[in-house]
Amino acid sequence: MQPSIHYYVLSLNEDLTKLYEGFQETLIEIQSEGFPVASSMHTGGNGTALEDLRLKGLFRKVNRHFSHFFKRDPLRLVVVGSERNQFIFESVTAFQDSFIGKVVGEHAAASAADLGRVVWPIVKQAMGDAAEKARRDLEAAVGMRKAASRLDAV
Repeated sequence: MQPSIHYYVLSLNEDLTKLYEGFQETLIEIQSEGFPVASSMHTGGNGTALEDLRLKGLFRKVNRHFSHFFKRDPLRLVVVGSERNQFIFESVTAFQDSFIGKVVGEHAAASAADLGRVVWPIVKQAMGDAAEKARRDLEAAVGMRKAASRLDAV
């Protein structure tokens, strides 16, 4: 039996930002504690300083709402959105260390199933890389006699 891989997906959009909980390829949209986060901003996407300031305010709000979920269940996070939205979100979030990957592009209109198919390969690769690193670290520790596998070895 394969263990369940559990993570969050934050789909950043200037009109409606959504949060999903992911279980392998399946995403479930979270609709509580402030999500989805709607905005009446409607920027033209020109990247003016005023638009960037408004986006920072919006993404600070998104960050506050996300912190509620992260504090309760600190899972890894995939961030989806335009490069600009991701850059601005990264400038205001305290959760960069939990990022497992990013998907550049507007996926606001994508269904949860479609977004899950886009995100899953990134999550799968990142989890595989983490498992491989843990295996190499354990082998190195065993080689340096800094690992114990039996009670009497401890």
